[in-house]
Amino acid sequence: MNRRLLLILICALIGGASASYLVYRALGSHAGPVPTPMTQVVMAARDLQIGTLISSADVRMGPWAGMLPKGSLAKLDSALNRGVIANVYEGEPILADRLAMAGSGGGLAAIIPPGMRASGVRVDEVVGLAGFVTAGMRVDVLMSGIPPGGNPADGPRVNTLLQNIQVLSAG
Repeated sequence: MNRRLLLILICALIGGASASYLVYRALGSHAGPVPTPMTQVVMAARDLQIGTLISSADVRMGPWAGMLPKGSLAKLDSALNRGVIANVYEGEPILADRLAMAGSGGGLAAIIPPGMRASGVRVDEVVGLAGFVTAGMRVDVLMSGIPPGGNPADGPRVNTLLQNIQVLSAG
């Protein structure tokens, strides 16, 4: 091999190693990643379904890194004996807007918004068993039949009784 080429390669190797060392020292002098402060929040100890009344076995305090979700609870007492109005999954922070007002209890009553009423609507076996209507859906309630004093030969009529009604439970 040519002496001149060998000298150029050795100089390039020494220059590259020196530059790498200097960059390593410059980046290594900075402190590592800034530790994220941990905060204790109320978390679900198990999956909580809509209508569940929260007991001490259902929640626990757990660490949360970073920004707290809006409406998260910091004390266990603020979650106890309140009904769940939206599904909460294990390990998820419990948010105030997913719980019913204090004292409203659990079950279906906790899901009904203030100033509203709930009513049962009978559906046939095909719709009920097939899962076409499930909790959380919005439906229209239709009324069908022959109107009073109407002619049976004209056939049944269908009228919309209620529109855009939320289904609270099914089955």
